Amino acid sequence: MFVKKFSADTMDEALKMVKKELGPDAIILKTESNKGIKGVLKKKKIEITAGITEREYVKKANVDRVLTDAQKQKLYAAPASTVASSMDNFTIMNDSKVKAGPKIVRGPGIFEDNYTGMGKSKNSNVAKFSEKNLQANMHLNAATSLDDFLSSVGEKREEKREEKREEKREERREKEEEQKSDKLEIELSRIKGIEEKINFLSEKIQLLEDKTPLGITQVRRQLRSMDLDEVFIQDLMKKTIFELQQEDLGDYEAVFDFALREMSERIYTEMPLFAAMEDSKKSVITILVSVEGTGQTTTALKLREMKKTSEMLVFKSSSDDKRQNYSFVSKILNATVHEVSEFSEIIAICRKAKAEGKSLFLDYKIDECNPEHFSLVTEGIRKAFDDVELLLCVSAVHSESYNRKFLQRYRRVADGVVYTKLDMCTNYADIFNLHICVQELPLKFFTTGPVVPTDIEAATAERLISGMFKMA
Repeated sequence: MFVKKFSADTMDEALKMVKKELGPDAIILKTESNKGIKGVLKKKKIEITAGITEREYVKKANVDRVLTDAQKQKLYAAPASTVASSMDNFTIMNDSKVKAGPKIVRGPGIFEDNYTGMGKSKNSNVAKFSEKNLQANMHLNAATSLDDFLSSVGEKREEKREEKREEKREERREKEEEQKSDKLEIELSRIKGIEEKINFLSEKIQLLEDKTPLGITQVRRQLRSMDLDEVFIQDLMKKTIFELQQEDLGDYEAVFDFALREMSERIYTEMPLFAAMEDSKKSVITILVSVEGTGQTTTALKLREMKKTSEMLVFKSSSDDKRQNYSFVSKILNATVHEVSEFSEIIAICRKAKAEGKSLFLDYKIDECNPEHFSLVTEGIRKAFDDVELLLCVSAVHSESYNRKFLQRYRRVADGVVYTKLDMCTNYADIFNLHICVQELPLKFFTTGPVVPTDIEAATAERLISGMFKMA
């Protein structure tokens, strides 16, 4: 078999070269498309390797020898079936001429003899191809064997491509399923590992708790049951372990007494300014600040009764129509009560009380509709007068979060805290938690009931601790 490689820029050009060089009976052995880097390195994009048998190659060579270049171009431009038929006819006639001898009778075939005599030329005379008969035979068949081969090659390629696509789809599905199963196994293994770590840490914590002295464990549980701040409990237990001897840590009484002492030291109390300056002739302005529902007005009356020569000033905002008339209260308690609604009136009454050497208690409830007025009043009084004290009134009935928000908002302008309605308090630990949160504000007073003036007392650590632990 004769094999040759053909290179061209397109498939059609390569096939025409095969058809021209090897004839219509050529067999396509291999096709290759040069793409990517390989296409850059190669000169041509299409490479076809074709082959032909020696018999067919000899048959084509015999035809090519008797044709001119123009005849070759016309012949190989025809369909493959026409070219093959013409070559077969030429081969048959050529074989018959060889058998009949050097003298060949003219006939209607596609070839005519062109012999000029055996004696006139040393070379053998070759039959000349009849161009008319060649053109007639070129239009005999429209379909060609080479064109049929190309169409079948295209169909086979498409089938192979579809098979490859289907194989790739199957491989992709299998890979996705494998990846899903692998991910599931990984997640399950992670969950299992986390569970094992949790169990391990739980056992470790249990061992640590078991090693903790009995006294520490009992006191810690008791403090937690009272809803004390967890950070404070942890700090207290660390200090207890550091301060006490090892044999005392197992004794509940020793640990409990130490905890009580530490808690008492954390409670910061202080005398009010008007009580500290009682012997002097200077007057003190005490501003009580709160929101609605804290019992501040009753607290102000109780404080005024502690200093008989003092006067009481009640600020009544424009939106406040719930304040009672203090004429009856002033007659019963023999107290001077001023009701004002303007900042100028507050300054005038404070200046008059200062001139007379009297202390003054200002009952001021924050107006949520006009919060700027609070800053105006407090800053104006502090700038205009000396010996001014601002106390925040907090109800022990309200929740810890509500009171914490109020104290955090006004802690910077306050000088102390007064807790009201202590007789209705259900959890003294809330007061303790709030106090250690804003420990820079000392506790001033506790009010323990509605009766004026008896239900009020100075704030002490013992009173708060006894309420927390229900001590008599």
